[in-house]
Amino acid sequence: MEFLSRVAERVGALSDRERRIVLLGVVAVATTLGYALLVRGPLARLQALARQDPSVSVESIRAEVSRLDATIVDTEAHVVAARDRLFGGLAELPAEKTESYIIERLDAISGRYAVDLVGVNPGPSRSVMSFDEHIYEVEATGEFFALFAWLNELEVELRPLVVNEFGLVPRGEAGGVRLSVRLASYRPTERAS
Repeated sequence: MEFLSRVAERVGALSDRERRIVLLGVVAVATTLGYALLVRGPLARLQALARQDPSVSVESIRAEVSRLDATIVDTEAHVVAARDRLFGGLAELPAEKTESYIIERLDAISGRYAVDLVGVNPGPSRSVMSFDEHIYEVEATGEFFALFAWLNELEVELRPLVVNEFGLVPRGEAGGVRLSVRLASYRPTERAS
C-alpha cells in the first residue's frame, strides 16, 4: 500500500502533459505485451504449419483457433480476478451507492470485533490520476487489539479503502482507546459518453 501511495504522489506531481505521456507509454507497453502473448505466438504457429505443409488441414486450423479461444477465456478470467483484487466488493457497485455501502459494512464489521463505531463522516471527493478519491472520517472506540483486527478486516473486505491518517487516544478511566481514521476509497473515474 505504501508503494502505491508513493507512486500516486509522484504521478500526482506530474503535469497533465507528463501524465498523458506516461499513460500513453503504459498503453503502448500493454498493447505490445498483448500482441506478443495473445496474437504473435498463435500466428507464428499457423504460419509454421502452412510452411511445413501447404495443404494445412482445416482440423489443425480449428484446433489452433480453439486453443486460442481457450487462451482468451483464461485471460479474461485473470482480468476479472485482478479487478476483484483491486476493487473488491466495490467493483460492481454503482457510484451513488458506494457511500451507504461503506457505512453499512463499517457498522457490520464493528459488531464482529466489539468496536463501537462513533461516527462516519463522508468528506470531500477529488480526482487522482484516473480515479475518484472519496474520503471518510471515521471514529471508533474499543480495545486496542479489537481496533487492530477491525482495521485488518476493513482492508480485506472494503479494498481499495486505504488509511490516509489515523490517531489513537487513550480513553482514560473508560478504558480502551479512541481511534480517529481517515479512509480513502478509490474508483475508476467514470467518463461521460
